Amino acid sequence: MSLVTTIAILGYVLHLRNLKYERNKIEKDQRYFDFLLISLLILIFVNLFVNNDAFSERLFGIGSRNTGVVTLSSFIVICFLASRYVLSIESNL
Repeated sequence: MSLVTTIAILGYVLHLRNLKYERNKIEKDQRYFDFLLISLLILIFVNLFVNNDAFSERLFGIGSRNTGVVTLSSFIVICFLASRYVLSIESNL
């Protein structure tokens, strides 16, 4: 969990740092995919506040499963960064 979170945070920071250099036009399909990721992230955060389990279990997950908000949101950020990377490769071809 900590490795995935670290990769997601570092990747997003690097993405924000290089954002001013990349002025790619976002395609319609990419906007739909971004909307899907944002709505999934919103559902995960709603579950954080609605669920009646212990807050630490909601945040980090149960025991060795690590299926909490931190890990799932890190996976969403990694998915977002991977889609941006693929988009930048396709635009360079």
